[in-house]
Amino acid sequence: MKFMKFLLLLSVALGLSGYALIRYYFPVGAMHSHGYGRVALTQPAGPAQGMVILFASGNRAQRQAAAARIAATGAVVATVDGDRYLARLQRAGAGCGHAWHDAEQLSRHLQRDLHGNRYFLPMLAGTGTSATLVERIVGAAPAATLGGAIGVAPAPTEVCAGTAPASAAQGFVDIATAPAAGTPQAAVAARVAMHLHTSGSGGALDDLPLTELPVRAPGAPLAIVLSGDGGWRDIDKGMAEALQQRGIAVVGWDSLRYFWHDKPPAQASADLARVIAHYQQQWHPQRILLVGYSFGATAMPFMYNRLPPAQRAQVALLALFGVDHKADFQIRVRNWLDLGDAGDAKPVLPEIARIAPSQLLCVYGDQEKDTVCPQLRGSGAQIVVLHGGHHFDQHPAGLATIVDNRWQQLAEGARRPVAVIDARHPRVDAVPPSPLRTSSGALQQ
Repeated sequence: MKFMKFLLLLSVALGLSGYALIRYYFPVGAMHSHGYGRVALTQPAGPAQGMVILFASGNRAQRQAAAARIAATGAVVATVDGDRYLARLQRAGAGCGHAWHDAEQLSRHLQRDLHGNRYFLPMLAGTGTSATLVERIVGAAPAATLGGAIGVAPAPTEVCAGTAPASAAQGFVDIATAPAAGTPQAAVAARVAMHLHTSGSGGALDDLPLTELPVRAPGAPLAIVLSGDGGWRDIDKGMAEALQQRGIAVVGWDSLRYFWHDKPPAQASADLARVIAHYQQQWHPQRILLVGYSFGATAMPFMYNRLPPAQRAQVALLALFGVDHKADFQIRVRNWLDLGDAGDAKPVLPEIARIAPSQLLCVYGDQEKDTVCPQLRGSGAQIVVLHGGHHFDQHPAGLATIVDNRWQQLAEGARRPVAVIDARHPRVDAVPPSPLRTSSGALQQ
């Protein structure tokens, strides 16, 4: 798949306080517009502190003025015609159920084109009808996809039937009535500034995109779960929550946001060492489990091998799900489009060969075409083959069961694993006692 080129890129330095304007013009249907038609991009004068998709109303000058106010707070602003976008949704009869995908894709591609050092979950903002619209879009979005919704003077009418207001897990919701003084657009900019400047707590790991899932039991094992390139959602998040329910504390690590800018293996490993040291002091886990899915699975062996010896000795298990043959240390558009590895991608097998086989758990789907797990047969590593492809039939609880079972074996002193567990077929002696899918698609209890 080839990207369509931008039709026009204008850089205009404006003599207004605090921002410069760059406009990208896209025809309706062009790839980078992602359903929005023409998109204008407004950048702050200094380093970006956030990303806002502004669903604006009015003429072009009014939309530019609204975007300029927000950019002056430090955010990159992608401005779309909110009225036109809502009309398109209503004509299609699709409601707002999947409108979050347009926002996510626009945000990812624009931020990638801007070559920023980090990825920001986009905040959606609007006034009037667009204020109601952004709340409904965030309400339908998966967790860890959008940053939140900011709206002022929302319309009293329902814009998208059937979509519920947003929950905290899907992003914050900051919807206010019309201000007593000033314009709604100025109120939106003020609320954006508030959310931009209250994101950090001053903690030791604030620079890392981590999610904590603690447990009550003292000394419980700690699983550090490195997500796929889609971010902390779906399989990664579901597996982590299931591990927590099984009594394993979890720190989730968002690969999309962390590897947005290139992180050499040594730097990624140093950050992993910081995470381990921090939570050893905070939670006092008896052992460490390192878990990676997809992009995270390919990076994890490199990160583990470069840890200090004392920290490596604390790691009981490396669980790799859907691990590829080559590892990249930067999120690229080609990763999302499955266009193959970058030219500087590093082979994973030599790194895996440096790890004690008894520590390794490699899980893959029988429909996966590019995974190293089959090549580890006979090495002494635990290999598990499941029915399905790279997403394991969207059954994260079953994946958590596999991790927990192997950890329990290791904790009981069973260092030597069964060479291969084929969980596609009902074999009592091989299948872990978990609801894994059989080849027929049924759940095996």
